[in-house]
Amino acid sequence: MTELIVLVPAILCWWVARKQSPAAAFLQVFLPVLLIFPDYYSLPIPSFPDPTMIQAGILPLGGYLFWSAFVKKEWKFTPTDLFIAAFLGWQVVCEVYNTGTEKMPDLVFDLITLAILPYMAAKMLIEPNGLRSQVARRFVWCLFIVCVLSVYEFRMGVSLFRPTLGLFFPNQTPQWVTQMRWGFGRVAGPYGHAISNAVFIGVACLFHRWLCTTGQWEEKFRFLGSHPFSKQRIIGAVLLAGILMTLSRGPWLGAIAGAVFVSVGLRPNRRRALTRALLILGVGGGLVYYGGKAYLAGASAFEGVEEQASAEYRAVLVSQYEDIVMESPVFGWGRANWPLVPGMLSIDNNYLFVALGFGLTGLAIFCILFLVALSRIFRDAFFVEQITPRDRMFRFTLFGILVSIAISTGTTYISAHMYPLFFVLLGWSEGCLVAKPRVADAPAMARAAVGDYSMIRVIA
Repeated sequence: MTELIVLVPAILCWWVARKQSPAAAFLQVFLPVLLIFPDYYSLPIPSFPDPTMIQAGILPLGGYLFWSAFVKKEWKFTPTDLFIAAFLGWQVVCEVYNTGTEKMPDLVFDLITLAILPYMAAKMLIEPNGLRSQVARRFVWCLFIVCVLSVYEFRMGVSLFRPTLGLFFPNQTPQWVTQMRWGFGRVAGPYGHAISNAVFIGVACLFHRWLCTTGQWEEKFRFLGSHPFSKQRIIGAVLLAGILMTLSRGPWLGAIAGAVFVSVGLRPNRRRALTRALLILGVGGGLVYYGGKAYLAGASAFEGVEEQASAEYRAVLVSQYEDIVMESPVFGWGRANWPLVPGMLSIDNNYLFVALGFGLTGLAIFCILFLVALSRIFRDAFFVEQITPRDRMFRFTLFGILVSIAISTGTTYISAHMYPLFFVLLGWSEGCLVAKPRVADAPAMARAAVGDYSMIRVIA
């Protein structure tokens, strides 16, 4: 019966939505649950999909979102909607083609609660309700907490999230364990794997940069008394320590590439800044590529130094599964239904993962979806003149975050927490483009910082 704790987020979300608003429920309930609580514990329900806390936390918003979108006709259709529908619909087609309809309730439930509702909620509730700053701050705060709690996992090699919540799920043993590297635990936080944790912290770092540059943090932590460090420096240092403790190189590179693109939004001469950014990424990418080849020379994916073997594993992964992909290039094999290569059970590449599950057709739809979302937010950030410097930088921040995820997921697959995170970010970027925002109830920290580029450069 202790598994009923899964329903607590659903109850809280319903209560906050009823007493305050659905937007408040998204900010105060769903977002913290997504960012802090593991998804590998669920509530067993006979003859029904077993919901996790994340899935339960978004369900109470479903009725409101669909009613507002399609009955009250508040939904504004965009090209990204079309490709999201195509990508999710193709997953259903491939699953029916490969495994029949037996697993269809689980798949449909997952797609609704981890993709459709997070996308709709982010698109309809954040920008139209003026919650941009609050959601960004809440995101950073939640990852700040995760980083602080992860120090124990880094030193002791044991996550605090699994055993703490596991007390309520005595019959469920998660498959995740803390990996060790260089004598330290690769901190995974509540996200199962260190790479996923690094992706989340990287996103928080980019949001934190926007919040700092636009002056949206208080000067000090009031409860710490007198101290020489600003609040934004303490938060930044903790986030940096957190992402370093993951010991995950792919997301580090993704976050750096994202930060390079974010910097374009800081400059009044965007064309020159973009040219400089592309040159930096081109030269840096070349150095990483040739340095990586030298690093992997003579390495084996099955023996030797762990970090070198891990990199080599990913380097040969695609070639090992290429023939399996081509055996079913149109419909794939369905979710986790493909033949496994001995010794290579983990598909640590999202693009390969999509190709195996949903064929090259599904991979093409997914890549087009990514490119459409990136091109839309970039076009608005780069070419539209009638937006403030603060808004422009935020659009470049979202663009940089999506780029960082595109790069990072070359070393892992979009699953668990990363699935709803991906669709929240897609929905948020679309909301920026179509919404007519209400005046925000944002914290007034340093309003002068957002007035012009000169002030932004000084603060940065």
